[in-house]
Amino acid sequence: MEHRCHERLPIVLDVEVRRHGVELGRFKTRDIGPEGLSLEMDGQVAIRGHEVLDLRIHPPAGSTFDLRGWVIHRGKGVAGIMFLNHDPQYIQLISEFSGQRVA
Repeated sequence: MEHRCHERLPIVLDVEVRRHGVELGRFKTRDIGPEGLSLEMDGQVAIRGHEVLDLRIHPPAGSTFDLRGWVIHRGKGVAGIMFLNHDPQYIQLISEFSGQRVA
């Protein structure tokens, strides 16, 4: 079970989602944080809770971030994802968006 230690920010970013190397689509974030994100998802996408997905996050400018995530919540039109790996540059991006240093 995810326990959030940081607030998620209501920021919209593009995210490519893959499962076992197969692209499932490109979606938008509802909110993001250093430990996870929520994705706005079409009901047609067959993603279930407790799956591991590969995510490529596209910030407005700069590099993309490749992270793995575990689906901890799947609701109507949204998936809550907790990261399984961390990228220090992604953490820096979150810090810049929030205006606060994120550990």
